[in-house]
Amino acid sequence: AWQGVSGGRRRAATEDLVMEVVEQLAGVPTPASALEKQVLSARISGYSSAHLDALGSSGEIVWCGCGPLGPSDGWVAIAPTDRAALVLPEPVEEGLSEEAKAIREALGAGGALFFRQLCDAVGSTDDNETVHALWELVWAGWATNDTFAALRSLTGGGRRRGDRRGRARRPPLPSRAGPPAATG
Repeated sequence: AWQGVSGGRRRAATEDLVMEVVEQLAGVPTPASALEKQVLSARISGYSSAHLDALGSSGEIVWCGCGPLGPSDGWVAIAPTDRAALVLPEPVEEGLSEEAKAIREALGAGGALFFRQLCDAVGSTDDNETVHALWELVWAGWATNDTFAALRSLTGGGRRRGDRRGRARRPPLPSRAGPPAATG
């Protein structure tokens, strides 16, 4: 009931309510594919991803990766920015590929970069390899984004309800597949 699930009083979606739920879930690893579709929407009546993105882009909340869950999903934790250092896990270095290490170094030298800038900074000519290395950094907790659009794109959560035709899902363009990375 405290979290608004299981017979609790569900309130209509507002940014303040989304922030309240983020505070309740602060630091708890959750599958990225379930965060909005199951976890937040179960707690907030009429949940809208726009509220979560507004809180992220304004700098009020942050998210980080906490490990992969197959090729198109992973564990994420969210938190209010002022509590992030207390509840979010430390980044993991073990097991990073050489390209992921090069990307991390490039990000450490200059902060946020768009995908093409990142490719140029590490001398990559293979977009798919760079996207894979960037997601390695996301799941290891070294890279993030100020919105959740990249996570939605990866997990298929960005689809609209009316867009469920029998078509095969096209992979996102490299510039959209990985977050415009920022060091975490």
